[in-house]
Amino acid sequence: LQADKLIEMVYALRAPYKAGPNVGWLMNSTTAGIVRKFKIGAATDQYSWVPGIQDGETPRLLGYPVWLDENMPDLGADTFPIAFGNWDLAYYIVDKAGIRMMRDPYTSKPNVLFYAYRRVGGGLANSEAVKLLRCEA
Repeated sequence: LQADKLIEMVYALRAPYKAGPNVGWLMNSTTAGIVRKFKIGAATDQYSWVPGIQDGETPRLLGYPVWLDENMPDLGADTFPIAFGNWDLAYYIVDKAGIRMMRDPYTSKPNVLFYAYRRVGGGLANSEAVKLLRCEA
């Protein structure tokens, strides 16, 4: 993993996808700990990672916010540990309308137990709006 690869990811994303409040980085905590140590230049002591100044503010990497997701893979051979993109345009979450209720027939009387559930899904909607960093062996 090299800092130059992260800069290449920013410029590989087309300009229409770089605007908006939900453009940023996605990685897990282990990867973030490694990326946080990257410096802007070899001769400087300035880091490319800027922590949030106030409580609740997201940290920034190369000017874009960083969101942590523990479902992202760790660094390793043939993995995609870092993603950068416009998440409003790249990924859609779909909710099926309505909540289904089911009565549990095995509950001891006089108690009645109900189960409620709803269907939610999601998936990639626009592959041009996100770039993934691939680690090689």
